[in-house]
Amino acid sequence: MKKTMMMLAAAAVMMIGVTFAEAKDRSKRITFSNDVMVNGTLVKKGSYDVRFNSQSNEVSILSDGQVIATARVEVQTTERKNPYNTAAFVERDNGRILTTITFEGDRRILTVSGTTSQSAGSE
Repeated sequence: MKKTMMMLAAAAVMMIGVTFAEAKDRSKRITFSNDVMVNGTLVKKGSYDVRFNSQSNEVSILSDGQVIATARVEVQTTERKNPYNTAAFVERDNGRILTTITFEGDRRILTVSGTTSQSAGSE
């Protein structure tokens, strides 16, 4: 009985640890090979720091430490960790629109609010 209670307590602590691990903010470097629209802001092709704020559910695109675009995101959690950083897009009349971002080693898929889930490609 005591052993069962200890195992249940250990399992609960592990589950709490997983929840807190996924609540972390993330920041990675991503390269866009084409110009892309992020929440109505044109982001020229190039390499940028992408930061996810888990408190506000916002993604920021930074160039030389300066925020050049932000977007609210909807967060989905997957069973497996993402194998690498990705950015997916959809083609529209006004250009390429950023739709989703994933970070290597993270279980979340960040979908930019107000975009469709159909992507034309990823980088």
